[in-house]
Amino acid sequence: MSVASLFGRACTAMLLGGLFALAGSPAKAITCPDGYYQTRGGSCALYGRTRRANVPNWANWGPFANLGYWDDPYYYEQGPWPNWGSPANWGPWPNWGSGPTGWGGFYIGGAIGEVWTYGNWTTTELQSLGTRDPLVNAIKDMYASDIAEQVYFGYYWILGASDWIAGLEADWAYYNAFMDPGIPGTGGLPGNKSSDSVNVRAKWSASVRGHIGYLITPTIQLFATAGPSWLNEKATVNCTSAGVCGSNGIPAFSQTNSTTKAGYTVGGGVETKLWDRWRGRMEYRYADYGTFSTSFGNPAQLALSADIKVHTHTVLFGLAYGFGP
Repeated sequence: MSVASLFGRACTAMLLGGLFALAGSPAKAITCPDGYYQTRGGSCALYGRTRRANVPNWANWGPFANLGYWDDPYYYEQGPWPNWGSPANWGPWPNWGSGPTGWGGFYIGGAIGEVWTYGNWTTTELQSLGTRDPLVNAIKDMYASDIAEQVYFGYYWILGASDWIAGLEADWAYYNAFMDPGIPGTGGLPGNKSSDSVNVRAKWSASVRGHIGYLITPTIQLFATAGPSWLNEKATVNCTSAGVCGSNGIPAFSQTNSTTKAGYTVGGGVETKLWDRWRGRMEYRYADYGTFSTSFGNPAQLALSADIKVHTHTVLFGLAYGFGP
């Protein structure tokens, strides 16, 4: 084997060693008996021989860096480094030993991001001057985006000595997503429909959610979350004197109906320790709030009933402070 080839393989081995060192906690300087390997948590664990298909002889590094040897026709993993043994014997990855610290306990934080609100307004009944009218163009799709500002707090439990975290979290978020015009269903009535409007505002939301996280490193967790959620909705009908109302001899009116609808939210994200007790997170959530059924106006003049559906997509960037050990 040439000097250049040996030098290249030495550089490769050192690079791999550096990457493994950066990826996990440094192993303790211990000596494991034959048949055992040293874990990243600094303990000895039993491993078996890993049988793999043979590859060309150029990959047979032999004793250099002690990466193993080739035993034709099968390769058996040996040697002290990285010497994790068979993947089936690695134990919980990435095996830090006594379990994570600095994640458990109470925390509180704030977040800012973007909310995309999608709505669907369906007029289910329309009456003018005491007479039921046919519904024309009764369905309107609505969309709005807005800045979302959130406060959140919760509690994390470390599940034994594992890398799993369970939690319970609550939040409240403010936004003012405005979805607009025309009054769906009034397409068969005379008048300038563009002068009239309906709109739906999603004002604020709140949720109480379960949290399950997994530590991919001691400072980074991937998590999923789900639970009940509530959305404050305000729906408004504006029937103007220049529109349907004025054209049919009906007094102009504006009416707003509001509700706080229960629904559900699901999502996930990544959270990382930044410094001391501070943690940063990036999170995506989807929420569905079902149907808000409501009525507007006076049947003797103009009245309509509507089913309003709203769901949201939210991306948030948060900063929290933990009070646990």
